[in-house]
Amino acid sequence: MSQPPAKPVNAIGIAIRQIQDIEVYLNSQFFERQDAIRTALVALLAREHLVLLGPPGTAKSELTRALTCCFVDAQTGTGLSLFEYLATSFLTPDELFGPIDLETYKTRGEYRRFTDGRIADVEVAFLDECFKASGASLNLLLTVLNERVFHNGRTKIQAPLMSLFGASNELPQGDETAALWDRFLLRLEVGYLKSRWEDMMLMSGQLAAPAQMDRQTLLSLQNTVDQVMIDPSIIKSLATLKAALEADGIVASDRRWRKSLRLLRAHALMDGRKDVNEDDLDILRHTFWNQASEIKLVAKQVGRIGNPLVAQYLDIVDAAMIVYQQAIEQQTKIADDVQRAQHIIGAFAKMKTANKQLKDLENRVQGRKITNARQRFDAAYHAIADQVM
Repeated sequence: MSQPPAKPVNAIGIAIRQIQDIEVYLNSQFFERQDAIRTALVALLAREHLVLLGPPGTAKSELTRALTCCFVDAQTGTGLSLFEYLATSFLTPDELFGPIDLETYKTRGEYRRFTDGRIADVEVAFLDECFKASGASLNLLLTVLNERVFHNGRTKIQAPLMSLFGASNELPQGDETAALWDRFLLRLEVGYLKSRWEDMMLMSGQLAAPAQMDRQTLLSLQNTVDQVMIDPSIIKSLATLKAALEADGIVASDRRWRKSLRLLRAHALMDGRKDVNEDDLDILRHTFWNQASEIKLVAKQVGRIGNPLVAQYLDIVDAAMIVYQQAIEQQTKIADDVQRAQHIIGAFAKMKTANKQLKDLENRVQGRKITNARQRFDAAYHAIADQVM
């Protein structure tokens, strides 16, 4: 059975409570972004990279900025150092890694760059239209992402980069960006708002004061990730998942499977647990797909192997949300009042059936995903009910 997040009380436990508060805060500011927020926090804890795929205006860059502001240096009061850039097909190494130090080149014959504030000098990077990077820029970027190393002339720099957050309106095209795509251990689609659009319109332009954590505390949590235990039963579940995905034609490298263990540990740590359990497998929905057509297939296999009852609960909510969206759309298309009323009553009947199914499952499932799904369903259910009543 899925368990609610634990509430530990030691120093690490206090830090976990803080990062959980940050998650709550970000969800209060960015509607319908629960998966993106959880995935971004897991990426940061695991020191891995995340790409957000979706149309312009879906808060990809704004979410990244808000996230960095939640982790504050105790001395300076500033958030994590951030480098942002919009890639183009003409992207040069100077733009990502800094201009050439011409004086050093003239006097010492050494090809060095001024790297201050660029991608090899920051803790978080946001690269918009990331798959437009190519050539020398891409090659240098891959080394930093994989090894956290940048060769600046004769000096080998250990880059402080925790995570790169990439953004793109489309999946990568061609072989040149395949290596960059592979560096993103986490991949997530984001779209325009659906049920919370009106709430977004009513918000003020200013974000509320953020929940925060000391930067050193974040570093301590990152170092704690590898202490989370993984039972052999979880490895067996992963082997079952691997076989199921391969039967569907979805193949991932051994390196990707190995690195996924750190995601599982980070996810468990965020929920305040010292051991990975089946609920943590849910993060792998965002790890093993390569094409958009594989997203639902991977999610289905992960849900079936991880926690089937949670998967069933979420399927009911997803189906109900489709009913809700169709009902709202039809209200503007149907001119006849009687037909419009009949349609909304029919939709409400389906929502009532879904509500009963959810209640039947709720004594057997718990946890963050269930709470978030229930909130989404309740908002839609009450909106339909108000029109019927």
